[in-house]
Amino acid sequence: MSDVWEEFARIGGFMEKRGLILSSHSGNMSIRADDYIYITRRDSMLGSLSKTDVVKVHLHRDDENAALASRELVVHREIYNNTDALAIIHTHTPYATVLSMIYDEILPLDEEGRYIVGRIPVIVVERSIGSEVAAKKLGLVLKDAKCAVIRSHGIFAKGNSLEDAYRTVSSAEASCRIMYLHMIAQQVRGDGNIP
Repeated sequence: MSDVWEEFARIGGFMEKRGLILSSHSGNMSIRADDYIYITRRDSMLGSLSKTDVVKVHLHRDDENAALASRELVVHREIYNNTDALAIIHTHTPYATVLSMIYDEILPLDEEGRYIVGRIPVIVVERSIGSEVAAKKLGLVLKDAKCAVIRSHGIFAKGNSLEDAYRTVSSAEASCRIMYLHMIAQQVRGDGNIP
């Protein structure tokens, strides 16, 4: 468990330094280990995780630790049960969240974003936090995409490891920032065409 916690703390620290955690106690991370998930505790601070901030829960059913796990446990379970994911990161990045309010799908303008992330589907649900509806939609869309954004909520990225999922989140947010700045530049230039 010590190695697991250290990897969570390392990636959480990277995310905080890169500005990928918008508010102090938001977001969550998990890894799959056979029929179990190691997931951040409810209301933990991703940028400052302690050993007790990562809990082990069963993949398919609630156990004594399920109530301690992130409110998004239902989403993590659905993604693991329907995709090839071995790790998941969910965070409320500002640029991806803003663009999710404008677009139904985000298509990176930059080469790195197109190469690393590809398309970024936008999921629309009425209630997004810990939602079974969001879980079902993400479980489907992440079969073919590396990440997706829940409109006005945040990004979910899958990977083979936490570092792989972090790379996707980081690249997706960088692409969304580039796209947002491109929109502003077009407005300043006066052509007003938004991609």
